[in-house]
Amino acid sequence: MSPRPAPRRGGIQSSDEPGEQWNLVLAALAGADDSPDTLGYQAALGGDLLGETGTEIVTYVSVEGVRRIAASMSSTEGGGQAWVARHLDAVVEAFGADVDADFQQWLATRVDDLAEFYAAAAVEGDVVVKMMCS
Repeated sequence: MSPRPAPRRGGIQSSDEPGEQWNLVLAALAGADDSPDTLGYQAALGGDLLGETGTEIVTYVSVEGVRRIAASMSSTEGGGQAWVARHLDAVVEAFGADVDADFQQWLATRVDDLAEFYAAAAVEGDVVVKMMCS
C-alpha cells in the first residue's frame, strides 16, 4: 500500500498508525465477520504462524494461499468501492465515526492497492510474509 495521508476525522487527521489503517482495510474486506477464515482476515492478517515475540507476530501465506486471496479479491465487480460499500457498517464502526465519500474513496484505494499486491504476488508465484505489531 502506498503511503498517502489518511482522511480527516472530525477535523483531526486519522491516525497514520498502520494498525488503525489495517483495521479499516480488514473491516472493508471482512465486514463484521472477524473469523480467520474470511478473505479479509486472510488478506490483512492471516497466514500460518511463523513466530511471535510478545509484541510482534509473523505469518506466512503460501503460494496457493496467495493465489486464492488474489482470485477472491479480483473477482469482486467494482473493486475496492464494492468492498467498502458492502461492509460500510463495519467500516464506520472500525473508524469510530461516520465516513463521507472522500473517506470511502481513500479506503477503496487501499483495498485496490492490496488486491494489486496479491495479484502481482500470485503472477510471480510468491509467498507473502507479514509482521503485525501489537
